[in-house]
Parts: sequence; structure tokens; C-alpha cells
Amino acid sequence: MRVPHHLCCFCKLPVLSITDQDVFLDPYCFRDGEEDLKAETEGVAGFAHSVCLKRSPWCDFWQERRIQNLIVERGFSLVSGNAPYIVRDRRNNRVAIIRMDSSIWIDSLPSVVETGEARTVNEVVWDLRGKKEIARFLSRELAQYGRADLAHVIAKFDELCEKKIYNTALVQGMIRPYSDDEKETFSALQEFVFGGETETTVKLASEELTVIATCVTI
Repeated sequence: MRVPHHLCCFCKLPVLSITDQDVFLDPYCFRDGEEDLKAETEGVAGFAHSVCLKRSPWCDFWQERRIQNLIVERGFSLVSGNAPYIVRDRRNNRVAIIRMDSSIWIDSLPSVVETGEARTVNEVVWDLRGKKEIARFLSRELAQYGRADLAHVIAKFDELCEKKIYNTALVQGMIRPYSDDEKETFSALQEFVFGGETETTVKLASEELTVIATCVTI
């Protein structure tokens, strides 16, 4: 299994790709301008922890660039001109909430409006070769229960990094093996690599839900 090295462009610690806790600052979003050149020169692009972006002076810049990219390059429309910033692809009614320090993609608008929560599923590959106790914990949990609590695992990750990167109080979710090949997940864990899926549930603010509700009726 190819193991990607996703390191935060700010703190250089691993990024786990947790919805609303991590963000990808796509270099493709750069435009011609002094601020863009400065960001590129300083290496302020790529994977980032939301907390690191929030603590940096680059929050406004990257929120604007992410919105511009979706509208100008990908044909999304801006649903709300003020915060909360929400863009929509009318071709498939897909919506993205562009928060200051993260992005949340939503495909099922009616269920989100009904529950007030957005559910996301991501395939991830984590290099755990320097964090073998996490790999062993995951192997035991997945073998016994078929899943592991996401907040529990990232709390262990924070402890090893000696830095609070993830807000476990806001994390609701689970970790599970690849849905189409569980054997691959367990084989990788023997080599201290986790390849599988994370399922997270993000609570949305009332202001965000109000705007999203308009997309359901249009």
C-alpha cells in the first residue's frame, strides 16, 4: 500500500483528513497577486489542521480563495453573499459550506435540514509506523467490534504529538475497515499503516441550516 505523507503546512505534523478538523488548501486556488506569491513562497498551501489555519494570519485569504475557485473554476453559485458562505452546484444539487478553517461537503440536503447534521464518509490512509500503539489499538477494536471510536483514536494521536490538534468534543464518528476489502485493512495494520474509512457527523449552525433549507426548495 502506498502511504501518503500528509503533513500540515503550518506545524509539519501529520494530517488525518478529519471532516471539519482538517482542510486542504489547494495550490490550484492561487491567483496572480502579491499575497498569493507570498503564500506560495512561504509554503502556505497543501494539507492543514483547522486549528493551525485558524491560528495563522491566512484564514481570510484561504476562505476567499476556496470560494473563488469553486465559483470561477468549477461553476458553483454563491448561495449566501455573507457568512455563512455556502456554494452550490445546481447540476447535482451538491453544496459546500466554506468555513474560515474548514469545508463541509453535503450531498443529501433534505436529511441535513431534517437532522441538523452532515454525515461524511472518507477513505483515508494513515502512516502509523511511529505510532504503533495506535495501530495495535485499531487492530484490536476493528477485529472485535468492526469499528473504532474516532474521537478516542485522535485523542491518542494528540497525546503522542504532545499538541492538541483535534477538538475531540466536536468529533462524532467511527473508523472502520474498507467496506469492499477488510483483509486489506488488517494486512496494512500489521505494517503499522491504517487504510480504511472514517465516518463523521458534523453539527451545523442554525444560520447554515437556514441557508441550506433554501437550496432544497429552489
